[in-house]
Amino acid sequence: MSDLENQEQPVDEGNPTPTDPTNIETPAEPSEPEKDPSAQEPETKPDIPETADEYKVELDGFDFDAFKADESNKAFLDNAHQAGLTNEQLSVVMQAFDQHTAVQVEALQDDWGGEYEANLRFANQAIQAAGLQTSDVDSPTFGIRLAAYFGKALQEDMPPQNTQQSASEAISELIASEAYMNESHPDHKRVYAQVQSHYSKLNG
Repeated sequence: MSDLENQEQPVDEGNPTPTDPTNIETPAEPSEPEKDPSAQEPETKPDIPETADEYKVELDGFDFDAFKADESNKAFLDNAHQAGLTNEQLSVVMQAFDQHTAVQVEALQDDWGGEYEANLRFANQAIQAAGLQTSDVDSPTFGIRLAAYFGKALQEDMPPQNTQQSASEAISELIASEAYMNESHPDHKRVYAQVQSHYSKLNG
């Protein structure tokens, strides 16, 4: 063997021997960090006041403070608070209430016309005379209480009625009636028979 054959073949460092692509290891993908169950996002609490008195409603032309001061409205606000209404939700309800009231006022203005202001004064005087307040108008019992007051006043002003009217007076009225005098009257036979029956019992 020649010396040339015994010499080691030079390694071409510029052209490395290709490797088997199947033996190349794929770098592992970074794993997602585990979430700490204790580190939860803070929950947004709804805008519910601590008490019903702390509700705040701001509407143009609506006096919410006066609404809250009315005893009959406090129960409504307590129920709204127990139901979990937020300030925003209560504002929507109060806006609908205000619009409903405005429609009623407009209906009165159309109905009364030029007498609207005078009738409001009369109504206010009647409310005060009955011992009520204008803030009681929205109460469910307001109409009954007002009617009871004036019903009692009317009863006191009415003269006593004679409920024990004698039979003779009743018959005299029947005889003087057109039904008894006029034979063509539709009630003539009935009234005539009633009068005859009365005298038959007297003579009987």
